[in-house]
Amino acid sequence: MVILFNVMMWGCYVNSLKALSSLQATVTNFATNFLSSGLAGFFLFEEPLSPKVHISTLLCC
Repeated sequence: MVILFNVMMWGCYVNSLKALSSLQATVTNFATNFLSSGLAGFFLFEEPLSPKVHISTLLCC
């Protein structure tokens, strides 16, 4: 199952490289992977998600 998800992510990344610059494709792939991992953990494994995200955490130096 994990191999299937890895193949899908690589396929999407390669396709996005055809349409976007490498930086845009990398950032888009990272964001998609980050969000999908969080949602999978929440829905499949019932992991708690913290509702508190401080803007200072996102904008660190």
